[in-house]
Amino acid sequence: MKFIYKYMSEVAAISFLKDPWIRVTPKAALNDPFECRPTQLTKERIVKKFKGQKSLSTQPNLIIHNFEGVMDYFGIVSLSKSFNDLLMWSHYADSHKGLMLEFDLDEIKKLTILYDDKIEDNVQYTHSRAFEGVGNSLNEIRRHYFLSKSPPWGYENEYRLVLPINLNMKVAFDQESKESLHDMKVLGFSAELSRNKSRFTEKYSLTHLNESDFDKLCDVWLNSSQSNTQFYQYIGYKALNRIYLGANSNIDLFKMLFDELSETPDPYRTFKSIITDEYNGIYHMKLDPDKYELIEQQL
Repeated sequence: MKFIYKYMSEVAAISFLKDPWIRVTPKAALNDPFECRPTQLTKERIVKKFKGQKSLSTQPNLIIHNFEGVMDYFGIVSLSKSFNDLLMWSHYADSHKGLMLEFDLDEIKKLTILYDDKIEDNVQYTHSRAFEGVGNSLNEIRRHYFLSKSPPWGYENEYRLVLPINLNMKVAFDQESKESLHDMKVLGFSAELSRNKSRFTEKYSLTHLNESDFDKLCDVWLNSSQSNTQFYQYIGYKALNRIYLGANSNIDLFKMLFDELSETPDPYRTFKSIITDEYNGIYHMKLDPDKYELIEQQL
């Protein structure tokens, strides 16, 4: 069994624990502006190698538009191979107020097995942005850019799932964004559906859409970096192993949540034993009294 980790803020963690879908981030919404952007030298190589081949245009600008356009319709699930990393806790778990989830990577891979064009691999940290491989296909070059970042990001030790936009995803809307509320209407939802007081709505299924609505979904996807509409991929409780609460997390709040979830137990994940009344596989990270380390303690 190989474990992989996801660091989350308190808000994101509560959302996941209540409804175990994980965020898929479109290319335009990534936090590094260099990501997924081919260099000028790479673009010139692409034009030279693929100009006029098969269905590709003979026009350089259209060839590059095709190359980058395909990437626009993929999103990234960011995970980490690093267990209990201090910087990850600070940067992605809201200064230790959130949590770290431990997943069985093999179980996650089973959930995406039907996506023929998905990419699943480690991110490579390199000083050179240019693609330096043979480049026998455009997908080979796209893969390079989906899985490459500069060395300063190396502390993330990232493992990525790169998935195409699809109707099996869920979507959540930002209630503080006019553009996102407009997206709700475009996708056939009523703003009246959401009555919670949080910034984001619950995650809505797209099962009411059909293939003829796919263009609408794509438009919402492409505009999501401005609207802040969010997309999610199903992970489920079966892939979830241990849960680690941050050193600054609201323990009472999470206990209340685990107690609530235990009232309707899932066959793949029991949060609390009905026999001993103890929490199962849930830990609280505490500061080591002498070292720059965190110590896990059973909740």
